[in-house]
Amino acid sequence: MKLIIFSLLFSFNTLGIDFNKAIEIINNHDEVQILEFKRQSIKQLGLEKSSWGDPMVKVSAKNYPVDTLKSDQTPMTGIEFGLSQKISLTNKSSNIKGAFDLMSESINLEKQEYKRILIKELWILGINKDQLLKDKDIIKDNIEWVKKLLKISKKLYSNGRISQQVLFDFQIRKSELESSYEAKDYQIKELDSKVSYLLNLKSSTLNDKTFPWHLLDSYNLSKTPKELSFEKKIRAKELQVVAKKKNLIPDVTFSVGYTKRSNIDNRGDFASASIVFPLPFSDVKHSSLKDAIIEKESAIRSLYNFKSKRDSKLEELDYRVRKLQRELDILKEKTIVFAQNSRDISAKSYSVGKASYLEVLNSELKLQALQIQRNGLEAMLRATRLEKKFISGDKLND
Repeated sequence: MKLIIFSLLFSFNTLGIDFNKAIEIINNHDEVQILEFKRQSIKQLGLEKSSWGDPMVKVSAKNYPVDTLKSDQTPMTGIEFGLSQKISLTNKSSNIKGAFDLMSESINLEKQEYKRILIKELWILGINKDQLLKDKDIIKDNIEWVKKLLKISKKLYSNGRISQQVLFDFQIRKSELESSYEAKDYQIKELDSKVSYLLNLKSSTLNDKTFPWHLLDSYNLSKTPKELSFEKKIRAKELQVVAKKKNLIPDVTFSVGYTKRSNIDNRGDFASASIVFPLPFSDVKHSSLKDAIIEKESAIRSLYNFKSKRDSKLEELDYRVRKLQRELDILKEKTIVFAQNSRDISAKSYSVGKASYLEVLNSELKLQALQIQRNGLEAMLRATRLEKKFISGDKLND
């Protein structure tokens, strides 16, 4: 058993957590569980608010003479046993319960939306890590390239064709690249710490190779959990308005009583019944109804604003995707190709003494800058497409 646990920990540390495993962890995230507890609390609150309340039992000693406190002195003396219950004359209780049930469902949809937010954060971390790893590969290749040029430079120096300053400049460039390479390692470690926080793990790293990158290539417009949550809230507010209108009809409290007497007048025990209800003359219920109507209108406006903002954002993101894709195509198909050829030509020319070392270094710097720019554009394009999928309500995982 210990061997199995050790193997799992070793695989997490070496290979990293794969995408599907991370999704499973997110489904049980603390914030998600907090929303689940809130949902359950709202549902129980609905049962409380829609209840008629407990029946009331009353036992009272009636009309006992003060001077003797005897039960056989007057025919009105006795022990009364009473039972009373508040009863609604309308079905507002079912409306109240329905409203809270819908609010509970709304919270559940908020929970689903929060899961999507966490999954989007996971995607962003995966995109950033993939970019950093690609940057590292470029820098590593450039280190090897500079090493080759350094060997050539040493031969040229031994032949007296270049100065020692040239060797120093190549060595400086090599040191700069090695420093950049190490800096990328530290950036990856910083990213891994964010992964650990997101997944609530002490130490973890993402395996970016397991991400379903193809999902970002397209999106389908559908209702997000947030939009569905707005709709549930509107329906809940509508039921609250109905309940508040029915609340204008007062509840009645029906009571029955039985008085045990000494029967000195041979009339036996007494029975009684009563109905009590408030007169709705105050502003309490009317103000409560107006407040419910205002809340319903506010919920409707919130949904309208959400849809309007979503549509506008999707249009904006569409243009951004086209712009980034165009920039990336030009960079990959033309600019980087030209820069690659320029570096190769300058390196060959330098090896035979027909180009200066500054031309070689400048061509290398230019190519690296363009390659890093390409990685950045690819990451931005992925992040933009991810945002489109998120806003459009499309699935973020298989």
